Amino acid sequence: MLFSSLYPEHSWLPWKFKHAARNYWKSKENIIRFMEHMRSVKGFTTIEDWYKLSVDDFSEQGGNCANFYRKFTHYNCTKLNT
Repeated sequence: MLFSSLYPEHSWLPWKFKHAARNYWKSKENIIRFMEHMRSVKGFTTIEDWYKLSVDDFSEQGGNCANFYRKFTHYNCTKLNT
């Protein structure tokens, strides 16, 4: 990513840009990174907290809900609360 090379000291959130890189949401690591961000932003500490997420939460944080949800449902989110 161009910005990463220009400003390497900043921790960029690729999903915050208008468009994430092509195939960005196909990567399990990218999805987990996004969900870790969501956990931090929302202050989640338990598995039950994840039930509070809404489509708006994803959109507000820059997640592409349709593509993201399809991919994320295949992963085990219990790792996100460890």
